[in-house]
Amino acid sequence: MIQSIKATFKNWVTFLKSPQEETSTDLSFAHKMKITGNLFLIELPVTLLFIVLIGLLIQFKLIDLGKHGLEDLMAKLSYLQLILILVLIVPFMEEILFRLPLKYKRNYLLRGLVWIVSQTGIIQKEKLNEKVQRYWKSAFRYFFYMMAFSFGFIHLTNFEKAGDLILLLPLLTLSQCVGGLIIGYLRVKLGFLWGYFYHSFFNFIFFTISFLSFQSALSSLETTLPYHFKDDTASIDILESKPDARNNGKAFSDCSITPGRIEYHQFKVDDLVASLYMKTHKYVITNGIQFIKDKDIIDIKSELYANQSNTDSIRYLLTVHLQKALGLKIEKRIIQKDAWEVYVIDKAKIHKDTSNKELMQVNGSLMSIARYLDRIHSKEFIFSSDEINQSSIIMPINANFEMLHEYLEKEYGIGLRKVKKDIEFITIERTAIQEEKPMI
Repeated sequence: MIQSIKATFKNWVTFLKSPQEETSTDLSFAHKMKITGNLFLIELPVTLLFIVLIGLLIQFKLIDLGKHGLEDLMAKLSYLQLILILVLIVPFMEEILFRLPLKYKRNYLLRGLVWIVSQTGIIQKEKLNEKVQRYWKSAFRYFFYMMAFSFGFIHLTNFEKAGDLILLLPLLTLSQCVGGLIIGYLRVKLGFLWGYFYHSFFNFIFFTISFLSFQSALSSLETTLPYHFKDDTASIDILESKPDARNNGKAFSDCSITPGRIEYHQFKVDDLVASLYMKTHKYVITNGIQFIKDKDIIDIKSELYANQSNTDSIRYLLTVHLQKALGLKIEKRIIQKDAWEVYVIDKAKIHKDTSNKELMQVNGSLMSIARYLDRIHSKEFIFSSDEINQSSIIMPINANFEMLHEYLEKEYGIGLRKVKKDIEFITIERTAIQEEKPMI
């Protein structure tokens, strides 16, 4: 078996040195199965290495990829639905896009262009086709690698925050690029269906493992609720919530704050953490934990007694008990990132009439402007120490970042500049025992 794998690996590497469109037509079905299986065993350690490296980088908080697109699907669809989509439909579509054109006979786009040009009468169809095929043979290696790496790079869209880690592009796409080179080899040497079979089988194995791991992680959340705490100083109840039937079965988050009491209704866990720390959702790093199913929507009722009636004390206690109830570890983390700083360019422009009720009015301070921008845009915003004397600022509704940038400078003399700053994020990790209390 080892010798067979070595032989397959040698043939694959030889092909990669100078890819040519040459099909192996004299191989039996059993031989083709052996080649396909050997290539899977060759790719397997590369994929496992990729998973380990990415896992270590996330574990040591060196990178944050955000949530993986697969996790949203796993939370919303059944296993059989996911098999249909991820094992049968998606691989077939990707094979049509990235591997079918590796054979000139099946490269319908190129052949279509040849036909269109031939219809102009500028050059005879036979001569044009002959020239194109000669060029195809000489340029095939470049086309092969372009399709293989394009297949790898397109998988970056699976990661929510991959765009922030462009320098890690080779690592993030390593497994998929190797897969592209292997499946491309199978498509050229054995045929389209063998590449599709390999792709589907590979997806089936790793998707099933991911699905079982995901369900195992979710099950730990199910067994911790309801959670009840009460002593002489406070009462806290954390319960699973069900979406209101009056809202078409969808969650409708609502928070009620009164002296000594805070209630959260139908909050996802990560959204609740953001609210407790008075931050927007983009500042919460879940480290691969996803809170998206109905069972991850919770209600909290809390009340403090005696002299502990301020909301800061309640938020602190809620964070402590939320960790205990759900087996989480919530911590602050400082990350240096590019942020947009709100500052004053021209004080003479700041004083404006703010009587237009059709536009959004924001409290006239740089802090309020930065917080408003932080809520409506994916970028991070901070504010400078500049002081302005303005009761309110008129902000256009539904404007994109570039429009707001130009508007603030033109109307109020307020600018946005990119700076490198230490920004506070909140991290959530799964843990069996809560050992530390957070600082709010």
